[in-house]
Amino acid sequence: MSLFERIILKDVQDFQNLTAEEKERDLTLFKHKYVALWITCLFMNSMIPSAISLVLCIINLAICIVCNGAIVSIVFFTTIPIVAFITAIDMIIMYKSKFKKKTGEEIGDWFIEKIQNLWLLNQKVISFKDWKIIKKRNKVLYDKARSEDCNHKCYFTSYGIANTLENPDIKVLWICIETLNHKCGHSVIVRNDQIYDSNLRRTYNREEYLKAFKAEVFKEYSIEEYMSKANMQQTYFTFLDWEEFGEWCKVRNAVRND
Repeated sequence: MSLFERIILKDVQDFQNLTAEEKERDLTLFKHKYVALWITCLFMNSMIPSAISLVLCIINLAICIVCNGAIVSIVFFTTIPIVAFITAIDMIIMYKSKFKKKTGEEIGDWFIEKIQNLWLLNQKVISFKDWKIIKKRNKVLYDKARSEDCNHKCYFTSYGIANTLENPDIKVLWICIETLNHKCGHSVIVRNDQIYDSNLRRTYNREEYLKAFKAEVFKEYSIEEYMSKANMQQTYFTFLDWEEFGEWCKVRNAVRND
């Protein structure tokens, strides 16, 4: 059992009830959500972060009294960022609960989303420059793609990103994936050997992603193929092999969500 499982997942019963294969799959795909949930619960339901902050402040005070010079500077610049982070999170939670009248669940959802967006820093598929381009050309798409609003809108989001960037290295992949509950059609962005899943807002190694989801590939499209088959009377993706994709999914007992 890994350290991650011992510390973060030891009390997550749904995870503990999974088989070894399912646990490996979940950690490959959804580790970020488990981390976000754990940190959220830690700050909202425990005094541990506040206790850590207090101890670090006491240590700083003691070092300042006893020592001087380099030691004081090293301790200060090592510990104060941690104290500042903990204090900032505590203040945000207090503000949202007391002034915004948010419930614990609403605060938790907000916090999970913010932590989840840290994975957007991965630049293997969509770089910082790419995000700036998307923001400049299509602010609505940018806001949706970086929030929970894009969840379960994979066809729109993946097409929108590829079309906005117009990068020949970026492809759109239509696949069938298998979750713990069902099989479904899905759309992701591919660049070299990496996959960006807009539902999860996270980048994965292509081979590991496809293996974890037990995915079957329908077709891989370049943005040129999208546009060359475009029919302005139809929506942004139905001019491709939409009906054929739906039948392909049915054969695999998968649902192709619109």
